[in-house]
Amino acid sequence: MIAFKGAFHGRSTGAVSLTSSKSRQHAGFGPLLPDVHHIDYAYRYRCRHCADKPACTKGCVTSIEHDLFARHLDPHDVAAIFVEPIQAKGLRRAPAGFLTELRHLCDKYGILLVFDEVQSGIGRTGKMFACMHEGVEPDILLTAKGLGSGMPIGAMIVRETVDKWRNGAHGSTFGGNPVCCAAALATLDVVEQSAMANAAVEGGAAQAGAEALMAMHACIGDVRGGGADGGAGVREGPHDARAGWGPGAAHRGAGLRARTVVVRRWEERVAPGAAAGDRCGRHRPWAGHAGSVHHRRDRGRAVSKVVSIWAGNPGAGSLHAFRRAVESRPPTLAIEEYSHFGMVARFSAGAARLPFWTLNDYQGTDLSVANPQIRSVTCPYTGRELATVPALNPDVTIVHAQRADAEGNAQVWGGY
Repeated sequence: MIAFKGAFHGRSTGAVSLTSSKSRQHAGFGPLLPDVHHIDYAYRYRCRHCADKPACTKGCVTSIEHDLFARHLDPHDVAAIFVEPIQAKGLRRAPAGFLTELRHLCDKYGILLVFDEVQSGIGRTGKMFACMHEGVEPDILLTAKGLGSGMPIGAMIVRETVDKWRNGAHGSTFGGNPVCCAAALATLDVVEQSAMANAAVEGGAAQAGAEALMAMHACIGDVRGGGADGGAGVREGPHDARAGWGPGAAHRGAGLRARTVVVRRWEERVAPGAAAGDRCGRHRPWAGHAGSVHHRRDRGRAVSKVVSIWAGNPGAGSLHAFRRAVESRPPTLAIEEYSHFGMVARFSAGAARLPFWTLNDYQGTDLSVANPQIRSVTCPYTGRELATVPALNPDVTIVHAQRADAEGNAQVWGGY
């Protein structure tokens, strides 16, 4: 069998044998299936065949025949090629023509072509399955996840020429669960009636916004995906020849490092996407509305306010330097300061959907004098004066770690 580097197909023995996402997904599970060969996926931004070319050369497909089949593997011994039209880990989308070339290759040698659309299927890309954008039909198509809207159900869709199983040849303890089947039928109704079309509209808006951000920030080198699936490639730095890192790029890209910025969940319950190396991805449900995408995209164009912990405290290091840098420029950026406890209280109020959170006092600091958002209320039970801070639901949260050990334990001194 042939699969692709960067692929994720699952955790069972056969599926994990085809997976080539992270080595820890294989660790301790051997021996896996033998004679599985992994080859380059068609990822234009970092393709070793044509990343420096003006257009895709389909080198990742031709190398199967000219290298793998010529040197290592007889094509007539290959049962199937497994591929994700959009890779689950990293959300890399194959360029136009890639799936078509794979179809031709498989037809030439009598190899089954299997599309794994467990993640990209069921309307997420604006069509029922991602392969439909290219009009390529596989011999076997795998789907799950979105099929049941959270209920555990999957399906294997095959051509009649491939379906050679007799009744009873294959079964599953939980196969045909009536509750899950009902959920799948209801999901398909919603997808076909409105959600699939909405994913195309919303995804187009998100794509345009991401491309606008890429034009402004040199550290973003690639925007990819389709419909409600999308991701971005973060450039490795000035040494990255493929990045086109030019003068002033370091300044334009400052603060946009994928591993330091944690974007909070959108109001439509955006699920955190998978990150792989310098590439960050984000899944988005097809049930959101396009207006919210335009709103978030526009908000991404400029930062209007920074809410921070002790930005004026020299002990906070880079936070203090940040405050001084802002004060030395025209007042285009608003800053609000809070203590560590005050910041935690603001997040707590936001998470609990409360208008504010109370504190016993403000530890004798003068922050309440400089910050009008810190207000006093009288406790209705004791008559004591309490400090209050408003709820906080930021678009971006940055946790500022002063140092961390090899196990990832971080010492946090401040945050925005």
